[in-house]
Amino acid sequence: MRIDIVIVLLAMLLPFISLKSNDLTAYFYWFAVTALYLLYISIRRWEVE
Repeated sequence: MRIDIVIVLLAMLLPFISLKSNDLTAYFYWFAVTALYLLYISIRRWEVE
């Protein structure tokens, strides 16, 4: 398994461990993590091609 996938999965599990709130904080966090990962894989694809 690639290390970047493991890092993203651990980052997505973080709200369940540390952010115990009833508002939309976890969803905004997931949105930010997903956006950063998509940016990372798009930049990485540009470097490979």
